[in-house]
Amino acid sequence: MGVHVGRRAEVHAGRTPEAAVAAAARWTGGSPTWVRSSANHVFRLSRPDREWYLRLAPTSERRREAIEAELDFVLHCAAAGVAVAPPVPSARGALVEEVLSGSAGCYAVVFEALRGRQVEWDALDEPMALAWGRALARLHEASETFSAAARPVWADEARTALASVPADEGGIVAELESGLAWLGTAPAGESGLLHGDFELDNLVWDGARCQACDFDSCGYGPYALDIAIALQDVCEGRGATRDRCLDWFFAGYGEVRPVPAGTRALLPRLVRLLSVVKVAGLLAAYAGVDRGDAPDWLTAMRARHERWLGVRRAALGIA
Repeated sequence: MGVHVGRRAEVHAGRTPEAAVAAAARWTGGSPTWVRSSANHVFRLSRPDREWYLRLAPTSERRREAIEAELDFVLHCAAAGVAVAPPVPSARGALVEEVLSGSAGCYAVVFEALRGRQVEWDALDEPMALAWGRALARLHEASETFSAAARPVWADEARTALASVPADEGGIVAELESGLAWLGTAPAGESGLLHGDFELDNLVWDGARCQACDFDSCGYGPYALDIAIALQDVCEGRGATRDRCLDWFFAGYGEVRPVPAGTRALLPRLVRLLSVVKVAGLLAAYAGVDRGDAPDWLTAMRARHERWLGVRRAALGIA
C-alpha cells in the first residue's frame, strides 16, 4: 500500500477533493472538512444537530466486499453490547457508496461521531483500564458468533508488507520472517475476527465507558494478538504504572471471558513482531515514491516518518 498523494495534495493546496464533496452529497451531509489521511482519507461532516465522519478508501486498494464485512462486524458488535461508532446509511439507504473523482474511484462510508474524550494509557485509572479490557473481551465474544466474512488474515497482510520491503532492508526482512515463522508455531489458542487496532487512539471515553471506532484493520488471527495490539504502548512503558495498567486490563478482560492461555507471557514477543510489521509497512509504503519534485508536505511527512523509523530501529536493535 503506497503513500496517497493525489487527494492529500488537493487538501494541502486548500481544495476539498471532488470525491469528498460527491460523497457528502450522498449523505446530504454538508461541507466536508479534512481530518487526516493515511490508508484512508477522513473528513468531518458537521451540522447543528449532529456530527459524522466520512471515510474514503481508494477502490484500487480496497474491495467493496471487505468494507461491507467490516461494517457487518461493527453492527454485530453493537448488537452484542460493544459501544461502537455505528455506520450511517446514505440518503438511499446504502452503507457503502462508490464515488468517482476523475478516473479514480473511492468507496465512501460514514460513521456517527462518538462523544467523549481520548486518554493516554498512563492517565487511565482502575475503572477505565478494567473497562478497556472488558470492551475487548466483549468484542471477542461477539467474534465467536460472527459468520465468516471477507476480511483478511492478519499474518497474510504482514507477508504482503514483507514482499514490498526494499531489498536493502535485510535486517527488517529477516526479523519479520522470523517473527511470522514463530507466530505460526505458537500455541494456536483461540482465534477469530479481531478488531486489529484496539489501541487508545481508537477509543473514546464517556466517563469510564469505553467506545470503539475504526474497525478498518479488522482481520482474522489469534485473540492474543489483538490483546497485544491494544497494549503495545503500555508494554513499552516502564515501572509500577505500566504493571498496574496491565493488571487492570487483564482483570477486566477476565471478567467477561478467560484470557487466552499464555497471552501475558507472549506479550513481549508479540509486541516486537507488531513493531517490526509497522516498520515494514512504512518502508513498503515509501518504496517507489520518488524524492525528486516531492511537494513540501510530502517531504515533511517523510522526514517525520524517517525519524520514527530511526527510533523504532534503535528499539529493535536493527540497523
